[in-house]
Order: sequence, then C-alpha cells, then structure tokens
Amino acid sequence: TQSGGIPTVIFIAGDHKPWDKYPLAENEVRVIDFLPPGSKVSRAEVLRNFSDAFSGFYEALLRSHIPFDVIDDLTLREGVPEKYHVVVLPNIACISDKEAVNLKRFAEDGGNVVATFETSLYNEYGIKREDYALGEEFGVRFAGKVLGPFKWDYVALKKPHPLLEGIEPDDIPAPTFGAASYLTENVEAVATFRERAPGRYVDLQPLSKHPAVTVKKLGEGVFTYMAGAFDAGYWTYRLKEYRLLLSNAVRLKGEADFVELRGAPQTLEVTVRRRGDAFVMHFVNFTGEMSRPFENIIPVSGLEVKLHGVTSVREVRALRLDRRLPFTITKEGVAFTVPRIDVYEVVAVE
Repeated sequence: TQSGGIPTVIFIAGDHKPWDKYPLAENEVRVIDFLPPGSKVSRAEVLRNFSDAFSGFYEALLRSHIPFDVIDDLTLREGVPEKYHVVVLPNIACISDKEAVNLKRFAEDGGNVVATFETSLYNEYGIKREDYALGEEFGVRFAGKVLGPFKWDYVALKKPHPLLEGIEPDDIPAPTFGAASYLTENVEAVATFRERAPGRYVDLQPLSKHPAVTVKKLGEGVFTYMAGAFDAGYWTYRLKEYRLLLSNAVRLKGEADFVELRGAPQTLEVTVRRRGDAFVMHFVNFTGEMSRPFENIIPVSGLEVKLHGVTSVREVRALRLDRRLPFTITKEGVAFTVPRIDVYEVVAVE
C-alpha cells in the first residue's frame, strides 16, 4: 500500500448500484436548467455524482502533496486498520450501521474523519435513511432536502479556525449543492450557507440556518462534516479555497504531514512506498506548458524533502540521477534535497 507503514489518509470508495442508479423518486428525476442546452443529465445524476466528489478530493490531496491510500468500504467492516490516522469519505452516501459504528470508534480512539455532502444518508443497499447514520458524530440532523443548485450564492466562514488557514476571503462561493441540515448540541459551525441571492449583483445575504461545515470532537478524535459538496466543486472549478478547505480538514490533527516538500509545484505528484525500514519515493512531474498535450515538461529544481519521524537512515539515493544525496537527521526526521526532477524520479531512503 502507498506509504507503507506510515500512510495517514485513506479514501472510502464503493460501487453502490442501487443508490447510484435510483437515487430519487421517479417524479424528482428531471433535466435541470443550469446544465448545457440539450443535456440529458438528470438532477439525480448531478446530485449523487460521487465520482466527482472522489476525484475532487483525490486531486486536492495530490496537489497538497499529502500521500494517501485508496480502499473500498468493505475494509471498514472489521474496523479501520490501525496504521491509518485519517479517513476521508467523499460523498459516500451508502454506509452500513456496522461501518458507521466502526468509524465512531476510530474517532473515539484518536482518528480524524472527514465526510462530505450525503455521506451515510443511505444504507448499504441504497435505501435512504430519515437521518444520517453518522448524524450524532457530525453534530447535525438532516433537514430533509438538498440545497441548490447555487449559482451566485456564498458560504460565510467563521474565522479564525485551523480549518480555514490560508483562506483569505471571509465568504467563498457556495458549491453547487449542499445537504440541508440543522446543528445539534456540542458542535462548531465553521462555515454557514447564506440565504439564496435573488440575483448576481446584490449585497451578501443573511446567514441561513444551515451549516456548510461542522467540526465536532469525539473522544480523542474529531469529525469534520462538509454539508456542501466542496470536493465535487473542486473537481469542477479548482478553486483555491476549496482545496485548502479539503486539505486543512485532513491535516486538522497534524498527523497527515509525513512528507514535507518545499519548492514543489502543485503539479509534482509524490507517492511513498515502504519495504521494511526502507522508503521509496516516486516523483512524477506534470509541470507542462499551458496547453494539452504537453510538448515540454518544465523541470523541478532544488526540491527540499523532509520525512517526519524517520530518524535512522544510512543512505539516500536518487535512482534516475544515479547519485547519492547528502542528508541531515534531526529530531523531526530526515531531510535532503533532490537537485532536479525532469519527468520522473525515484528516491530510495534506507
């Protein structure tokens, strides 16, 4: 598995046919007006597009240089594997009661769970629940409807908060859809949907009763619930604020930064594999010119790398460059510099 014994993030992804194919009653399936003319995509297909949610969160973590594994939801039946610190549920609507209990135990034991949109609103057979199976953990209850489509509406941010680090505006564009919910006790609303705007060129609207993002501590861990479909929104629009919101949620407990890169563009992908006490780092450089297909790859030079928690190292070698790399060891971990990455480089840390 990626990152070997040190991975910190996993995705839950599954093929939920009943939910995917029959998400709404027949009279609710219709073509919606914000789609391109002639489009045959139904509102149901847009709402329940867990593929975009998965791809958006995947892209956000890649661009934030956070290594992760991808697993299916069946892994949760016996509980979250001990090696993981964070579980990401990108609009995973279909979750069994047993899986919900295991996620709760994971958080109580110190884990970080990040969930979006309609996660846990359906059971494993695609049958809709009256409320979220993880509603108590989210700190919300389902209000019975989906908000949207939002066109020129906003989400108000409650600053300061670690989840909002690096996000400059106090209001950000609302994702196209959100799950309407109400706060329960002992939960913090980090972001709130504003009321629908009557037009494009109007003042910001008052706050609604529906939270967009909540954070709730549970035992030694934490649940972050994003009622707004920020992950699918990132896949579509690539807003910086969405990427920071998603990556900050994963980093909320400070356990997702096994790999620290300096001087790396977002277009440099890093994957870590472990074999025994050795680590192999794969770097793939997607930094091209502003056209596709790429005609040239722009090299990355002077990449500074730190592996946190790795303090016993005898050699660091760049395999494609075929050279040993100088390294230093501190109480935080091992640090070294990769002089140049063209298209691909492999660094072995032993």
